[in-house]
Amino acid sequence: MVFWKRKDEQWVESPMHNNWYQSSAYFLSSFALITTVNEKGITSIGPYQLSFPFGVINRREWIVISRRGSNTSTNIKRIKKCAMNFVEYDQSKIKNIVDLGYPGQEPEEKMKDCAFELEETPSAAYREDPERPKVIKNAFQVFECELNDNPEDFYYKGTEHTEYLLLKINKIYLRETWRDNLDLGDDMKIPNMPISFGFRNANQFWFAKHKKAYWIPTPEGKGAEHEAVMYIANRLDEDITFTANACKQLTGVPKVFVKTVLKGIIKEAKTQGITNIAKAFVEKVTEKRKLKVLSHRTHDLPKLSGFSHLIRELRYHEFSRQGIGIILVSIFCYFADPYPSVPFQHYFALSLIILGLSTRMFASGFVLKNKELSTTGPYAFMRHPLYTGNIMILIGLCLINGFFWSFLTALIFLWFYYPPAIEYEDRKLKSLFPDTWEEWASRTPALMPKMDLKGTINGKIFSQLDLRSWSLRKSLITNYEPVIVIYVLTWLVIIMNRA
Repeated sequence: MVFWKRKDEQWVESPMHNNWYQSSAYFLSSFALITTVNEKGITSIGPYQLSFPFGVINRREWIVISRRGSNTSTNIKRIKKCAMNFVEYDQSKIKNIVDLGYPGQEPEEKMKDCAFELEETPSAAYREDPERPKVIKNAFQVFECELNDNPEDFYYKGTEHTEYLLLKINKIYLRETWRDNLDLGDDMKIPNMPISFGFRNANQFWFAKHKKAYWIPTPEGKGAEHEAVMYIANRLDEDITFTANACKQLTGVPKVFVKTVLKGIIKEAKTQGITNIAKAFVEKVTEKRKLKVLSHRTHDLPKLSGFSHLIRELRYHEFSRQGIGIILVSIFCYFADPYPSVPFQHYFALSLIILGLSTRMFASGFVLKNKELSTTGPYAFMRHPLYTGNIMILIGLCLINGFFWSFLTALIFLWFYYPPAIEYEDRKLKSLFPDTWEEWASRTPALMPKMDLKGTINGKIFSQLDLRSWSLRKSLITNYEPVIVIYVLTWLVIIMNRA
């Protein structure tokens, strides 16, 4: 039955029962599994749907609405400590979650058949405290909390049946995959948290799982540009704040570099003991560092003049390299000999081209340009697998062409453009990711992986690579790989039709 397709229905008042959000209306949310320690030192779990973020700017707090006298609320008020655990959807555990929240059971009784395994708190400083509860091993996110019972911060009397607990969040922990996920930008995923509709019809608890989450871009051209910068700036470091006038100085910075620029300013401010960054400080840092964030590929290189300067600028010019590369593909294919003199020459060439295109497609699925350092997949073998793919494609096209001049032209093209391109990419990545680039670059060759006698690459076994970080979206949409593949394959089809 689809209620929302009915037309011309009248509004009808719903009776105001107790627990109105689930008896008089519809309300859905996820829930927290709160772990606390009882007087016997036993950690127990209590599920809570009515729990929400409360203090979100400067103060980090969570409000919990609890049944008065529940084991969880009793423990929290007694020792003022708890942990909030968040799990992903697992239908096999939903019934146990309902059992854990049912009143009238002692902690020992309800934990006896618990489907969740507990482990020590991730906070090393808390592990010696017997009043600190364990956390749920199955959780993907944990908040370590303390009760804030200061009436000046929050006070709500509640009723004889309910009480309201304000929890101060001391630490937030995420499993590694989900912590890394926060920095993935457009490729971020959202955990599949279970959804509760609450207790209904006197004998039913209703649950659901959500479909794949999606995002829409922030509105363009709405509000002042500096407010977007300020929104990011004041969330990077809790000890540092930016004024509006300071952020106005950064509205011209390309979006992909805004965080990098802000982090640099914050680092400089901390070295000088500054906590409130104003316009004058940004101007000072801008002048000192000539804040262009790699806006020009030769900006950080030694100064040249005359013809030497012109040649270097041309070698570092990205669009020249890409444009000439596209032209060479067309020329090599247009003048290709459809009847090679060497047997199987075309088959070998096609295999090399397909391998090069596949290398690019595969490598581009790990790349989030200027936002993260890719070190998995082919990037565990070589620093620039996209260039390696290009070289294989170019050699294959030379073989398809079959003429000596194509090999000579390709050699000059690769010598002229690729060493500067590799140097710039390495310099850029080192600047963007100074904490991780050095170690990765020291063990990872630029273009060709090192093979050892045991058949491994750079000491890594294929099965140990984190291929889960490959993204079809990155390869097909974010990095526009299909355009390159279609262009090259179109020329190959033209050549095959000549034969």
